[in-house]
Amino acid sequence: MNKKMYRVMYSGNARRYKTLDYTIMAVSARQAVEKVYQRLLDANYFPTDDGEVYDCDGNLIAEKNDDTISYDGGSFYAEEC
Repeated sequence: MNKKMYRVMYSGNARRYKTLDYTIMAVSARQAVEKVYQRLLDANYFPTDDGEVYDCDGNLIAEKNDDTISYDGGSFYAEEC
């Protein structure tokens, strides 16, 4: 698979991520979001073999086909550059 450049950003309530603008190479928007989320919030990132992602409290934060990860009233998302 060919990698593309993505900008990962955040929309939501967490002030520390409101200005997030992270550029990363990935094969999909989902992979870009997961890579950045894992780097920033590794203790709150629990992926399953079937493609779902849970937080440390066991809450589903990304379903199998989601391109975003939910966090604090918003989500991490990616746009292709």
